[in-house]
Amino acid sequence: MMITAIDNRLDVRIYGDRKSMGAAAAEKFAKEVAALLETKEDINVIFAAAPSQNEFLAALDYENIDWGRINAFHMDEYI
Repeated sequence: MMITAIDNRLDVRIYGDRKSMGAAAAEKFAKEVAALLETKEDINVIFAAAPSQNEFLAALDYENIDWGRINAFHMDEYI
């Protein structure tokens, strides 16, 4: 289940569980990456390191992403 509330400033989506939220975030990420790679040879991405990201990162396995054109960085709050 997902609830969407939009006003003029903010698009809020509420998911029934973390797994579906992570899957939705991964799908959105994959679409944004694909759009960027249509106009750029490669892109840079920084990923947050926290347990709150586990479902998102796991869901990325199911997306068709050209990882060979992505420079990925790992951000940790202890940097």
